[in-house]
Parts: sequence; structure tokens; C-alpha cells
Amino acid sequence: MPRLDTVRVERAVERDIAAFQDDPTTVGNEAMSTEGQLPAALSAMAERHSEQMATAGRLAHTIDGSTTADRYAQNSTIANCRVVNNEEQYVVAKETMEGFARVPRSSADPATVGQRLVDRLLSDDQARRTLELENAEHIGVGVAASGEYVYVTVAVC
Repeated sequence: MPRLDTVRVERAVERDIAAFQDDPTTVGNEAMSTEGQLPAALSAMAERHSEQMATAGRLAHTIDGSTTADRYAQNSTIANCRVVNNEEQYVVAKETMEGFARVPRSSADPATVGQRLVDRLLSDDQARRTLELENAEHIGVGVAASGEYVYVTVAVC
């Protein structure tokens, strides 16, 4: 299998998520920011988590004893990230602020792989809820590939 440019896949995922979030028929109807210090920290965290899942060969919020809350707490830039639910009644759990998916590695074209990952995120109830959090303003995307699968993690703040 040819080498997969995961950075280009991440950009494709970001574009496709923004198109979904900007769509007037979706819940939020406004794309989260992918620019700046906060999204960069979220992306770094998401990439590490995708790499951990690729190494472990499984999808999970907790990998090697590290939880979603642990990952947020480990970076001072995002340690205090909070998102209230869409009804603004309570702060959502950190696991709700993170979504992930994987698809079989069957193409080296970043746009194709990115679209397949976003389709998978949107078909997963938990991941879709993460992308639809109206009160989240920033998003980070991280992609990693194993020999068999391509993994994506999205994290919001």
C-alpha cells in the first residue's frame, strides 16, 4: 500500500467537517474554528490519540489507561476547555467532546480517505453529537494510519 499523507487527510477531514457544520440543514449551522492556538493544541491531542488507537488496533476513549479527560488535562492550553450542552443546562463530559472513527485503508488519495472518515464520523451517533455541539467553538483533527486502517479523532472546545 502506498504511503498515506495523513496531514493532507487531516485537511480534507477539516474541510468536509466545516462543510457539514456550515450546512443550513445541520444542527449548529456554523463551522468551528480550526485556526489558532486552541485548535492547534486540540489537533495535537487528537493526533496522539489516533496514533495510540492505530497502535492498539482499536477504537476507544481510554487507551493505555489514559482517558479523554486525562488528555485534555495534560496540555495547559486546553486543560480548562468546557462545553455546555445545546440546551445550556450542564457542562458535557469530556468524552462527549471527543469523537473518533476508523476506515479500512484502501486508498492513498487524501480527499477520498478524508471523505470516508467524515462519513464514518457522521454515521456514528457519539461522534456526530461531538460535531454538532452548538456551544463548541474550536475543533482539532488528528489522523493516523496503521497497515490496515486509518484512524481519525476530533476534539472540541
